[in-house]
Amino acid sequence: MSSESGVPATSGSEAAERLTKTLCGVYALCFVIGWLYKRWLLRRWKRAILEVLREQCAVVGEDLVRLAGSSASRDATTLVTDVWKRADNGVLEVYASGRRHVAGVLLRLDPVPREDVFTLIHDFLFEEAPDRLSIKAFISTKMERCVFALAKKHELKRLHVSYRELEHYTEQVTTVAPELSSEYGVLADTKELAQRILNASRVALLNRYVDIIQRLRFSDIYEDVPQDDDEDAQEADSEKPNASVESREPPGTLHPSSWSQVVHLQLALPVNLESLSEVLRFFFDLVDEVATMRMSHEAQHATQALRELVQRERQKRLNRARAKEEKEKAEERVARFEDAERRRRERREYRRRARSQRAPLRIFF
Repeated sequence: MSSESGVPATSGSEAAERLTKTLCGVYALCFVIGWLYKRWLLRRWKRAILEVLREQCAVVGEDLVRLAGSSASRDATTLVTDVWKRADNGVLEVYASGRRHVAGVLLRLDPVPREDVFTLIHDFLFEEAPDRLSIKAFISTKMERCVFALAKKHELKRLHVSYRELEHYTEQVTTVAPELSSEYGVLADTKELAQRILNASRVALLNRYVDIIQRLRFSDIYEDVPQDDDEDAQEADSEKPNASVESREPPGTLHPSSWSQVVHLQLALPVNLESLSEVLRFFFDLVDEVATMRMSHEAQHATQALRELVQRERQKRLNRARAKEEKEKAEERVARFEDAERRRRERREYRRRARSQRAPLRIFF
């Protein structure tokens, strides 16, 4: 069918087809541009990170989870060219070793999926998710007893209750570094520790990179996984070592998820590589400080007294939980015994009634 001007009218199906093709073309174009931009950023970030790692560590790319002790140096010659390893959900990992006081360093790079147009639209309409970098240094020397955390104030309370060592051993300190940005909050087990860490140079760097440094945390009793609601059950499970796994592994193997002496930094990756390099050097300087610092006798005694108090309270909770469990088991045994006795009595009563209701036997002569 034609219009008055002689131009054939476009049907609804043809318009829908053109719209679909246009949307598919736009999606494909965004996918290619986003993928290329993401790849460009990743290459720059990886190059800057590896440059600092090779400056600070002797070996970069060593798989510290797989290798152990003397076998690490023997197998170091078998390293592949690409030291980055892809983990789940597009996360990239790299290991480094060969630094004093440090058993190993683990970096996890989590980029934003820029090739996904729907994610970009969500980030544009709501809050944009940054590219993240997580750095963990596993201290090999005996650390001082210390628990410390620095984070943005809007997430400090959630962080405080999420990890047991922060909840039990730290409190918020506010007067140790008045020059620190108001966006940060600090948790520490002693004020002396916070004063030692937050010196003038570190506070200046934190204030300069407040948009980059998201969270800093270190402890000699570090917990990698947040605690759940059933704290007593979790504490009881933590007392049972996984002997079957440990017996199969050589001595000296690094377990990142169970290492107790950890310095952990989380940051939003900047586009400026000089800022990234400066923050990474700040992290390694802090690692050396944490690994070698010694607190005063007053701070050591206060920390030891607090830990003994928390340990006693924890033991009391465990004893109460065990007593409650034993009581429930005893009540269950009594209930089972009473139930069996009740059934026996019912059977005897049933047989007695059946005998009484039975018709008498009559004998006729």
